Amino acid sequence: YELSTDEVTLRAYKKPLRFALHRADGSRVWSEAKGLSWTGDTTVQTLARGAGEQFYGAGMQNGRGNTSHRDKTVQVAVDYNWNDGGHPNSVPFYLSSAGYGVFRNTYAPGTYAFTDPVTTSAKEQRFDAYFFAGTGADAAKDVIGQYTDLTGKPFLPPVYGMEVGDADCYLHNANRGERRTLDALKVADGYVENDMPNGWMLVNDGYGCGYEDLEETAQGLKDRKMELGLWTEDGIEDLAAQVKAGQRVAKLDVAWVGEGYKFALDGCKDAYKGIEDNSDARGFTWAPESWAGAQRCGVQWSGDQYGTWEYIRWQIPTYAGATMSGLAYTTGDIDGIFGGSAKTYTRDLQ
Repeated sequence: YELSTDEVTLRAYKKPLRFALHRADGSRVWSEAKGLSWTGDTTVQTLARGAGEQFYGAGMQNGRGNTSHRDKTVQVAVDYNWNDGGHPNSVPFYLSSAGYGVFRNTYAPGTYAFTDPVTTSAKEQRFDAYFFAGTGADAAKDVIGQYTDLTGKPFLPPVYGMEVGDADCYLHNANRGERRTLDALKVADGYVENDMPNGWMLVNDGYGCGYEDLEETAQGLKDRKMELGLWTEDGIEDLAAQVKAGQRVAKLDVAWVGEGYKFALDGCKDAYKGIEDNSDARGFTWAPESWAGAQRCGVQWSGDQYGTWEYIRWQIPTYAGATMSGLAYTTGDIDGIFGGSAKTYTRDLQ
């Protein structure tokens, strides 16, 4: 059986049931090597692999992603590992050099084995997937465009969101002595005095760190051409009041959104909306865990690492590879939050 458009034909083979997609000239885009299969808790699709076919995507795969996943197995799930080999902010979408992409419409963790044949599984007893067929000279770009048509185009960040940010606890910080939230302005002055661009400051970054004098701090930062950001470990119940006082950046900690999947995506959307609903600013959030669609409301972040030359090396394929899943804004900490040196800090900043 065939279902055709001007560009592609979907073929259905009845016994056993399996599907294949071909272009108008008859060339194969993808085909199932066998029909769907189920276990007690998992659904598996099995696709034939082309002789030179390469695979990309699956979201933020630390240390991987800008090189092909061919012959590799990648995980799409929460793993609380933000170091090399981890997969925070992973998404259930992959892209093939054959000119197609697949998005598993699910909040379940998955495993994608790009072996021969290719097997992709999700921990659920249902199969719901969107297949995208790319056209033109840059079929990969077309596929990513179709995927983000479905899951959401990346948000347009504010200008300060494209700049460096500073994060610390400026209230009763045991590591740095007694301080007040307004002391953040002294650090902000250092950026100005040294002609060092800085777009925003998280002034309560750390477990148990509160804040005070929020309006005065926000105005002081604005006077220095920076914006106020706040970190949250337990939700956004106070977000509306904080935004009215001057907050423009929301960092969502793993203690809150670390559950990942739908919970993290909802947190991203709610925080983004909370900024836009209570100010004239564009929404701007950061999160260490997210899911497909988070590109429309936030920056995907992988941080809390040690600053080393190796850290710089594996960040590059991480962020480059994430773009292959529609994640336009991905980042980490400059020179980590542990270790580090003047040389690695400078190189990482570059």
